[in-house]
Amino acid sequence: MEYSQDKRFCYSSTSTFTHRLLNFVYGKIFAVGKDNLMILCICNRFCGSPCNRIHFTSYDRRAMADYFFEKARNMILDQFDVPGKKLENVMSINILGRYMHANFKHKEGDEFIAIAYQICLDLANKFKNPPQNPSYKYQVDYALFTRHITITMSLRGLLNGLFDRPTDESSHLTLNGSL
Repeated sequence: MEYSQDKRFCYSSTSTFTHRLLNFVYGKIFAVGKDNLMILCICNRFCGSPCNRIHFTSYDRRAMADYFFEKARNMILDQFDVPGKKLENVMSINILGRYMHANFKHKEGDEFIAIAYQICLDLANKFKNPPQNPSYKYQVDYALFTRHITITMSLRGLLNGLFDRPTDESSHLTLNGSL
């Protein structure tokens, strides 16, 4: 595996896209990232990962991950019912879900997954009847929705098992014969 020699860039030849995306985010975090929920979630995921090529101690990475988590959590709670931000909120909750699971914040994760599930139920109505000629944005949003409803349902099933709750088989969404 080849690694970059520049200490500011962290990528390997096997995961170039991910690390280049994170380097882009790293460059933009102080310009626009303070108010962008997705950037905060990606930074939380990046700082909370066990990557050995991050040039901070594990204590510092955990402190940064906690900082980005708190900012993202507060932003989600402020905007979870804003109509234009619903898909972004579901995506953000799913990204933060891995962090909450890794840090044993299962109760808080369960609350956020419940919020994401309710948002997905609302979004399912939007995607149930597609337009005759869907725009590119609609197609991308639909693809993101189907991916994240699957992740949300998986996390919900995991947490149902963790909290010893019965699995609600009737709660699975059906959308045009998929899911």
